[in-house]
Amino acid sequence: MNVPVFHNDTFEPVLDKRVTEMVRRQFLQADGLTLVNDVGAASFTDPAYVVDPKTVTTSKPGDALRIHGVLKTPTAITPDAIAPKFCLMEIVDNTPFSHDPTLRSGFGVFDRPEFSDVMGLSGSPVFNVTQNALCGMVVRGSMQGDTCVIRYVDMFDICKLLESVHEGHPATSYEKVQTLTVKVPLGSDGGVKTAF
Repeated sequence: MNVPVFHNDTFEPVLDKRVTEMVRRQFLQADGLTLVNDVGAASFTDPAYVVDPKTVTTSKPGDALRIHGVLKTPTAITPDAIAPKFCLMEIVDNTPFSHDPTLRSGFGVFDRPEFSDVMGLSGSPVFNVTQNALCGMVVRGSMQGDTCVIRYVDMFDICKLLESVHEGHPATSYEKVQTLTVKVPLGSDGGVKTAF
């Protein structure tokens, strides 16, 4: 059994032998567990999250988001145990027009946060509470005092990638429409209206 470990600064998987051996040792000590190289869907007891047009979405600025993941810094890995520190982070999408249309951003301000960084959240799912659907996957983030900024890949782009892989294509090309909201002063009264 191999356990891939991702370093947030490179996003490249590397094999950490110590963690792999520790996990293997813990599993081999547990009764009734067997290590296999090929695990089928029957091994998972929780129901699958079905990805279809009803269960995924693209967020809009102001949508409430939730991120479920494991924080690297408070997670403890010792020779005898692995103790992950899970978190549920509630943030708000604040994506302005982006030159990289695959990335969206969100932010949250926390009262006396129990964490000082968000390392380890890369790959975590981002759920849009406002639209009740999966909206992306965390790729990076930062913490400045009590304020957290997260960048995540839009689920639209993830679905395009998955479709291409499923169809056996070595590459993909698609169009994505972005809406830019601009506030334009109108009239002599100085009123501002929003145009799309």
